[in-house]
Amino acid sequence: MATSIFESQILGALFPVGDIGHLFTDRAELRALLIVEGALANAQGTLGLIPSQSAERIHKASLEVQFDPFQLRDGATQNGVCVPSLITLFRESLPDPEDRDFVHFGATSQDIIDTALMLRMKQVLLKQEECLKSLLSHLGDMAQRHATLACVARTYAQNAAPTSFGATVAQWGMPLVRLLEELKEVRENVLFVSLSGAVGTSAALGEQSDGLRQEFAKSLGLNVPPAGWHTERAPLSALISWQMSLCAALGKIATDVMDFAHSGRALVSLGKSGASSTLPQKKNPVQPSAILATIRYAQSVQGCLLQSQIHGDARDGVSWFTEWIALPQMILASSSALINARDMIEGLTPDKTAIAREVASSKGLIYAEALTFQLASDMGRVAASEAIKSLCAEVAANDERSLLEEAQKRFPALSTYDPQTALGDAPERALAFARHVKDSLP
Repeated sequence: MATSIFESQILGALFPVGDIGHLFTDRAELRALLIVEGALANAQGTLGLIPSQSAERIHKASLEVQFDPFQLRDGATQNGVCVPSLITLFRESLPDPEDRDFVHFGATSQDIIDTALMLRMKQVLLKQEECLKSLLSHLGDMAQRHATLACVARTYAQNAAPTSFGATVAQWGMPLVRLLEELKEVRENVLFVSLSGAVGTSAALGEQSDGLRQEFAKSLGLNVPPAGWHTERAPLSALISWQMSLCAALGKIATDVMDFAHSGRALVSLGKSGASSTLPQKKNPVQPSAILATIRYAQSVQGCLLQSQIHGDARDGVSWFTEWIALPQMILASSSALINARDMIEGLTPDKTAIAREVASSKGLIYAEALTFQLASDMGRVAASEAIKSLCAEVAANDERSLLEEAQKRFPALSTYDPQTALGDAPERALAFARHVKDSLP
């Protein structure tokens, strides 16, 4: 088995990460580091902190020069960071010796590494947003098509009352709508540059440090933090929180789909179902299983990341290194769950016959609450509840009887009861969700 499931040639397609996986490679990190170094020089040249011609040449070189990540290995092993080795290589690659003094001017390794991380997180959130919108589009279409399709809602794994399949889909989708709406705030609170110097005092950056941060952030399309964040890791906390909320919402979908695919229910057809090596009748719910597996992994990694939020001193190598180990895994796990959820929903179809059969097999007991409230207008709430509860016990003990039919025979006030009213506002909620998705997505 591969050291990372997301890079496995055998299992990688079961846990897809798409283009997001390319952002967590040594080459992607190296490219981001060089872009940040070039942007820093460009910002300093704009403000006159370094010669403008040197700034232009450094910036241009940062976009063109190429190094093998292996060239940074020994330096990273010795120093704990790759930036000193990178700076040496970069300086040596510059044809004009007078430019070399102005590379990495006033910054520290953590400034460059953390800013390069956020440059990649910007792309991660963009790609997750695209996938989330696609998932919501599929859910909106499904909710609209099946807004009035009556099905059994369960509580505590038992039949409870009627709902509609479309309303169930809307319930899946609304947390995702909120997460999509929160992305603007997430970007504002997460995508920060880091430029505070060795101990967070900006001493080596000079009197124009605030203006330099503004120009630096502008050149990278990132935000200026309210304060240095070498040890105050609020940006990562906000990122982790959003990712885990995404996992929770996706986990609800996968859990329900697993339940729908349960033997004896089979209420949905999955676009992709797995075969057994020995049981020919099996259609295993592989995609929801993969979603829940990656979510569990993300949740376990979250615990590691929460521990890494506590930084000591002005800079803390242990906590910082822990982020390097755990953060990519959590992002890849949540991204894989999102991609699999999108693909699963795209191929999911409710089996109307099976759903109707389950409603019928409930023996009308799913209408107990609705019948109680309908009868209460005739005999009072307490008496109605006792009467319907007693009738439920009789019906449950007799395979030939239906609560709805027996109640309508026994209580004249229920003779005209329409079971469709037991859906309540489920159809309207499904259609409202579908409209919201259609109106909010471009």
